[in-house]
This record gives sequence, structure tokens and C-alpha cells, in this order.
Amino acid sequence: PVQLQALATKPLATETLAQLGWSGRECITDSRRLFNYFRLTVDNRIVFGGGWPKYGQTQLALNPADLISRLNYTFPADVILPVAMTWSGIIDYVLDTLPIITRLQTHPAVIYVGGWCGHGIALSIAAGAWVAHLSKLGTWPANVPQFRQQPPLLPTEWARRLGFWAGIRLMSFLDNS
Repeated sequence: PVQLQALATKPLATETLAQLGWSGRECITDSRRLFNYFRLTVDNRIVFGGGWPKYGQTQLALNPADLISRLNYTFPADVILPVAMTWSGIIDYVLDTLPIITRLQTHPAVIYVGGWCGHGIALSIAAGAWVAHLSKLGTWPANVPQFRQQPPLLPTEWARRLGFWAGIRLMSFLDNS
């Protein structure tokens, strides 16, 4: 379990959008390992997510200051981006970043998917087609990548915590070097 957070600005005026030069309304993900992502909504809010993930949070500990700082660092300093809301949620991160798509062994009529690792929207759409094929025809489509019953796991909770902590710090170091 990994906690991520996001925010949304207040709707931006046409003049503010012009200052940003963001006329194509592209969805953007930066190229760092600990990446930020952002897009414009239909009502011209910026939805901005990213920052340092937190491991194993059972109660959401929202501290948006880092994320707001990243938002302000990403866009020009002379553009005011008032934040309207912040939120946080838990995702199921998988060590090798490949999702799980399988049947429950105890109830084979149940197909489940998980482990999208922060890049889930595009892959989940493809997985939906694979699951539909599996439910309708009872077999995997020929073009489905290799999936498995269980993701690879570090053997104990302390190893997972330590591995996550070390991995995040290594990614941060590599992003800043």
C-alpha cells in the first residue's frame, strides 16, 4: 500500500491560461522517477499530483505543503495558482510495476485486477478489454502479456518498508544528480 496525493486549483481565468501558454490542454507527466503529473479539467482547473509517496499508510496523512511547492515550482513564478482542494489515497504498488490480472482460485468466476502502480489509466483500459474477453470466451486473448496469480514480494513487512524507503531515496538521488 502506497499513499499518493493530488490537488486541484480554483478554475483559472482565460488570462491565466494564456500566461501559462497551455493551449493544447495536454496531460503531462514529467520525466523524473518520482514524477509529477498534471492536466486541465473541463472547468479550467489544474489537477496536479505527485510528490514523495508514503508506504503503508492505513490512515491518510495529508500534508499538501510539498505538493503545493512542487506546483508553484513547475509553473511560472508570476502566475498565481490558488489551490481549491487537496486529497490523498492509497494505491496498490507492485514491486515489478506489472499489474495482476487473474481469477480467484477459491471462486474462479471472480476475475480481479490490481497493482497499477500510478500509471493505471491507459493499462486499465486495455485490461478491461482482456477481462471482457476472458469473461465472455473463458480464455485469455492471444495478445495478453504474461500475468500471474501473485506479484513478487519482499518476504517480510520490515523488508518491504526498508526496500520502499531505500528505493524512494535512490530514485530521488538519481532524479537530482
